[in-house]
Amino acid sequence: MNNERFVRLVRQMSSDTQFIVITHSKRTMEAAEALYGVTMEEAGCSRLVSVNFAEMEA
Repeated sequence: MNNERFVRLVRQMSSDTQFIVITHSKRTMEAAEALYGVTMEEAGCSRLVSVNFAEMEA
């Protein structure tokens, strides 16, 4: 319930403000226009992963 309110507020305010949210919550991630993540496939070797949903729809 709190997460849903948070997502609703972020969506409302995102027309005027850009947010960077650090989360593991799938529901919060669903509200994003783009996701960025860091994975570590090997010990000591990080890799950046990104998804831009606006580009995927075009």
